[in-house]
Amino acid sequence: MPIKVELHSHTSDDPFDVIPYSTRDLIDRAARLGYGALAITLHDKQLDVAPFREYASKRGIVLIPGIERTIQGKHVLLINFANGGANVTSFDQLADLKRHDRGLVIAPHPFYPWPACMGSMMDRHAALVDAVEIHGMYAPGAISTRPQCVGRQTREACCGQRRRPSAVTARDDLFPRRG
Repeated sequence: MPIKVELHSHTSDDPFDVIPYSTRDLIDRAARLGYGALAITLHDKQLDVAPFREYASKRGIVLIPGIERTIQGKHVLLINFANGGANVTSFDQLADLKRHDRGLVIAPHPFYPWPACMGSMMDRHAALVDAVEIHGMYAPGAISTRPQCVGRQTREACCGQRRRPSAVTARDDLFPRRG
């Protein structure tokens, strides 16, 4: 049976984004929606998931350590590394982390038109990227089909999907629109 997993989420603990819900709120919502695992990936801050493990477990959620790290000005998700990767500031350091530790490296929405997205750096660092998140937001002309090509090129998974605002996805349920 497939397990519904979210590997890129933020909470009010995020030092960069203003998020209106707490870690417990997110765990509760994920549980109501049938998620089995959740990585809370704050910007440049590793959330200590230990205080929330029992709370999440009672709701059927496995918490996975993660961080959305800014590396050489680009956002990269570092999932389930024993040392977290909170001190990684260069792609050379990321390569070293991957040599010495098991974890998952995801390029979050790499081709979305935002300076912090990997974009053309995907080719240069393709060997470091295990998966590509396709951005869930729709902006006319902004979403490229390139992520599918990168996923096939590196023989790894692509996660997320391209959608129009009218499409309803599990991600919409987990992160409801305001208004």
